[in-house]
Amino acid sequence: MASIPKTDVAQAIAALYRTEWGRIVAILIRLVGDFDVAEEAAQAAFTAAVNQWESDGIPDRPRAWIIRTARYKAIDRLRRRTKLTEKLEWYAASGLIPSTEEPTYDNTCRLRGKGEGERKNL
Repeated sequence: MASIPKTDVAQAIAALYRTEWGRIVAILIRLVGDFDVAEEAAQAAFTAAVNQWESDGIPDRPRAWIIRTARYKAIDRLRRRTKLTEKLEWYAASGLIPSTEEPTYDNTCRLRGKGEGERKNL
């Protein structure tokens, strides 16, 4: 396909962002159930649109393209998060990670100089 001028793509993305951002994020929140994941996925989809649309052209339904792309990015992120949690739980249960006890802190400090052995509470 022929390359689309960057200004046309930039204008299309800017217009889509201004008019549809709220709806896109709301749809993604409903789909994935997490505001942060939905918002980050929408941002990533807009970034992908800049690169993709310059080479492939602006799709017939740009909002649907953004939502579909963001949905896939959100699913990928949720899968990575789940996988990380599973690995951390496995490592913790396996005993491969040495357990350390919480350090205990003495909330007194030694004053040096006058009266070597005196302590003063902080």
